[in-house]
Amino acid sequence: MNRSSSPQRIDGSRRWLVLAAGVALQLVVGGVYAWSEFALRLTASFGYSQGQGGLLFGAMIATFTIVMVPGGRLLARWGPRRTAGLGALLFGAGYLAASLSADRYPLLLLSLGGLTGAGIGLVYLCPMTVGMRWFPRHRGLVTGLMAGGFGAGAMLKSALMGLLFDRLGLSVPEAFRVVALGLGSLALLAALLLSEPGREEEGAGVAPGVAPGVAPGVPSGTVPTVSRSAVFLLTLGLFLGTGSGLLIVGHLKALSLAAGLPDIQAALAVSVFSLGNAGGRILWGRLQDRLGGERGLRLAMLSLCAGLLLLLPAALSPRIAARFLLPILLWVGSGFGSCFVVFAGVAVRQFGLSRFPRIYPLIFLGYGAAAVLGPPVGGLLADLAGSHLPTVALSLALAAAGFGLMTHTLWPGRQENPNPFTTIG
Repeated sequence: MNRSSSPQRIDGSRRWLVLAAGVALQLVVGGVYAWSEFALRLTASFGYSQGQGGLLFGAMIATFTIVMVPGGRLLARWGPRRTAGLGALLFGAGYLAASLSADRYPLLLLSLGGLTGAGIGLVYLCPMTVGMRWFPRHRGLVTGLMAGGFGAGAMLKSALMGLLFDRLGLSVPEAFRVVALGLGSLALLAALLLSEPGREEEGAGVAPGVAPGVAPGVPSGTVPTVSRSAVFLLTLGLFLGTGSGLLIVGHLKALSLAAGLPDIQAALAVSVFSLGNAGGRILWGRLQDRLGGERGLRLAMLSLCAGLLLLLPAALSPRIAARFLLPILLWVGSGFGSCFVVFAGVAVRQFGLSRFPRIYPLIFLGYGAAAVLGPPVGGLLADLAGSHLPTVALSLALAAAGFGLMTHTLWPGRQENPNPFTTIG
């Protein structure tokens, strides 16, 4: 009795350790979205323009999304510990190099945009994939927790930067060094705690007749066909969904001030959106477990549309904004965050968990494109119109297009058998 129960106890405790390590890892690398804490101080200390600061952030995001593609293949070949460990080392090395080259912009761009961005790209997929393997009955919730950790990382890093800059009075290079040695070491430790379950644990809880990593409804022993058209549609859907949020996320404070909110509430708007972003990932992950991948995706996109529709009058009327803008931004943030969970869930259902590390990075390129285009287009529209109304209207239009696309292409009963006229290996 003791011999048979002991391994189960060890494995049961290990999966919670892996879950905690995965969330911690995402919290560390997700701090990239707190870049504004550095951008203002780089301008003040070294005279960099806002455009140069924005390019550093954009380069990190672009490198992050591009490196996810080979990172998925490394994950399949090396496993999560070595892949995430290399990512953690690159993440820390980038910040350490930045601390030595903060006054030389080309080297700073190479350090942060190159090394740190690549590190994030190698790390991002590992906790999510491993978590789903350890918790096959709760893949949506686990994906939400991992993605939520990435979203919450910005809030925690903002608090840390406030302590380093405002309380301790550190310079930008000194803060870079703290991030490199402190957060980089934490990321490496968390990466070393990642592990994959054995076949018995990975298959536990999977419905009878369904092979581990295969979408529900696919007979055991079959491998889902992966079509270029299905991957493209999900990539386009993710671009539309995240692009709608990125149009406004970089201009939330300006939008709130233009709507008549006082400066304190306008600053709070950014935190409220971030809270919705992080919480929405967990909420929609849980809902996707209950509703199913495709239904959860459609409902999440519809919810994002509804939030943006409510944002239109709030952006116009100071009276409405004073009462409802912050709750509306919480709602919109939740819809934006849901995209990082529901599209991943549908990818697993359509292509199988075994192919997820290779296919999802291709889909995630839609977010990378949205990150490059969304913030500058949103700012340009606001500059040309002298109002944020066109930006919010375009954001709503993108979300509505994404909802329509997902509604008319992901028909029930067809999602496990995409059109196989061309395939991806």
